[in-house]
Amino acid sequence: MAEEATLDAEEFWHLDAENQLPRVVPEFPVFNMKNHDAICFSLCEGNHSFGYSGKTWMVEVHMKKKLLLNATAYSEEQILFRQITTKSARVLSQGLPFISSEMPDYLPEKRR
Repeated sequence: MAEEATLDAEEFWHLDAENQLPRVVPEFPVFNMKNHDAICFSLCEGNHSFGYSGKTWMVEVHMKKKLLLNATAYSEEQILFRQITTKSARVLSQGLPFISSEMPDYLPEKRR
């Protein structure tokens, strides 16, 4: 059933027992190709603008079991220690999907 794989906002925020995730709208959701019951998405503090310096969280949630599987924070400070090309790519891609996803091979040829 589709209903067993839904999670409303209140249920999601309840999963964050440590209260560390920003209360913002999740962005760029994709299914986990290895675990079809899990969804990965990002939570970004602030807005998407040039020079954005907020923290971005990569989150993975098991939809059927309603479990927070993973939550990893990335900040501007972490980016500063990497090559300038990596930072430039990050700034240029603000607001664009940055999680790669592939179409599953099991879909019929017509739907690709």
